Amino acid sequence: MISSKYRVVSNKDEEIILYKGAVAGYEKIGFLSLALNRGLTNLISEAKEIIKKGDEEVIWSWFNKHTSYSFPTPFLSATFNPEEAQVFALNRNKTIYQLRIKASRCVIDCYNTGNCGLGKELLILGAILPE
Repeated sequence: MISSKYRVVSNKDEEIILYKGAVAGYEKIGFLSLALNRGLTNLISEAKEIIKKGDEEVIWSWFNKHTSYSFPTPFLSATFNPEEAQVFALNRNKTIYQLRIKASRCVIDCYNTGNCGLGKELLILGAILPE
């Protein structure tokens, strides 16, 4: 069971709305984490187990690796705040996506390793595919 510290909302089955800034065109193909893009599918189950075990030091390390782009993690970044997503959509050919996913698909970066402040960064495991 995942600690409430990392839960986005208390009801894991609740559908939540998030925002992600990225290159335009992904609405047709979806998003894959860097780990999936590189064929490192084992990192998804590894990350799930690490978060379930609750070792804060190890979880912080994974979150930090993701937000520092130093390692191909199984996470995708998003936020509840569209203004925060705008930071990643400033260049031409970029846009802000509104995503609807189950809360159980993501965790909150409660350590603020990505320095998102009050907007909080949400880490979605694996992929987001179009409906």
